[in-house]
Amino acid sequence: MEKMFKTHPIAALITTVALLAPPAFAQQGTAPDGANTTIPPGLPPHTTPTAPDGTSPTTSPTGQVDVQTKPDLGATADAPAPSAAPAPDATAPAPASSAAPAAPVTTPAPEVPAMATGLLAPEGYTQIADFTVVTADQLKGAEVRSAEGKDVGRVTELRSTSAGLPEALIADIGGFLGLGAHTVQLTPDQIGIFKNDSDNFIVVSSLTEDVLKSLPAWEAPAQ
Repeated sequence: MEKMFKTHPIAALITTVALLAPPAFAQQGTAPDGANTTIPPGLPPHTTPTAPDGTSPTTSPTGQVDVQTKPDLGATADAPAPSAAPAPDATAPAPASSAAPAAPVTTPAPEVPAMATGLLAPEGYTQIADFTVVTADQLKGAEVRSAEGKDVGRVTELRSTSAGLPEALIADIGGFLGLGAHTVQLTPDQIGIFKNDSDNFIVVSSLTEDVLKSLPAWEAPAQ
C-alpha cells in the first residue's frame, strides 16, 4: 500500500477521506413544495414517515411536518336507544268527564181549565176565578142555574183528572125531588162557580134551560 500512495497520491487521499467519513451519509429529498427535506438515515429514499397512529404527515408552509389524523371509518358511534313510552297506570283514576251535566227534566204543570165568564151573578155572590180551590164536598148539592138565572137543578158529583184537577160537574137537570131528572155532565168552560160570605156556592151555566135539558144523558163509567 505504501507503494500505492507513492504512485497515486490522489487516489490515496480519496481512500483516506472515505475511511474517516461516517458509515452512511444522510439522504437528501425534495418536498412537494420544492423545499429540501432531510430523510433520516436508514429509511429508503422517497419514503414518507408514518405517525405512530397510522396517519400520514404533511408539510406545513413553515417547513414543519404535520400529522393529519384520518377518520376511523370503521368506528361507529353508539346511537342512543329510543326511550320507551311509559305504560299507563292501571290504578290511576279515570279523568273526569268534561261534559256538562244533563239539565233536570221538569214536568210542566197541568193546565187549569178556564171557566165561563160574563155570567149573570147571583145577588151577594162573587165568582171564583180558580176552579181548583173548591172541593167535591163544597159543591155537592149546590144549586145550578141556567144562563137566564133560573134554578134548573142540583150538583151531584165533581169529577177530577188523574192529576187531581177538576174535570167536570155532574148535575141533575129538571125533575122534582130527584124524580124525572136529566143527569148531564158540564165542563168547566160551560159553568161559573159563585160564592157568598157564608161559604154557600151556586153554579151558573152559560147554557140556557132548553140546551141543558137537551144535553146527552151522562152515565157513570163501569168500575
